[in-house]
Amino acid sequence: MIAVMLTGCATGAGTGGGGAAAAGPTGVTFAGGDGLSCETRVVVRGAAGERDGVAAEHAWLRAKYPGSRLRKQSLTKCAEQPADQMTIATSDGRNVDVYFDISDFFGKGFE
Repeated sequence: MIAVMLTGCATGAGTGGGGAAAAGPTGVTFAGGDGLSCETRVVVRGAAGERDGVAAEHAWLRAKYPGSRLRKQSLTKCAEQPADQMTIATSDGRNVDVYFDISDFFGKGFE
């Protein structure tokens, strides 16, 4: 299980490089697995709404995959829960799909 607490201000939805210190919405935590499948999806908790939730996803990706770039983001379902499927290009050129459970913030608008 991965448990990370982000502190700081929302940094927006950019997906550029960055180090291991992820800045994202205050109070957002992550649980679940490594995100490499629906079964091991990263669970995003504590986001005030979709804007914070998406910013948290991007911060998690920057921390876990420094230098990666977002190729595609798709809304899907994992175990009947809404999920984001992010396809990234890693800094070494691999394409990786990462799944996030967004049920905690999906549909809460862009507060």
